[in-house]
Amino acid sequence: EERAKIIEEMSQSKIEESNDRIQRENKDFEKICEYAQGAVLYRLKSPGTARFSGCGKGTIKNIRIGVYKVGGLVSAENGFGGTLTNYWEVELKKDLIHGYLAVDVYLTEHY
Repeated sequence: EERAKIIEEMSQSKIEESNDRIQRENKDFEKICEYAQGAVLYRLKSPGTARFSGCGKGTIKNIRIGVYKVGGLVSAENGFGGTLTNYWEVELKKDLIHGYLAVDVYLTEHY
């Protein structure tokens, strides 16, 4: 009985550790998406009209330690008032001072 109780406590502790790790990862994914989308907004003619497709764990690739690639779709008005949809991809590097820095930003028209 004592042994079963210890095993149960250890299992519960592992579950809590796993949940904490998942929450930290999700917050990191949110930050990565926020920084990447900010870099894309900087490149748009009318950033206030931008609508991004979903961004999250499934759209983020860890390509090396501290370096991530994020991609998706963004629709925004062009300089003539028409709406364009672009595929975007941003490479981010983790930075201790600023959070993340955009290393490369690509925008390609999506048909």
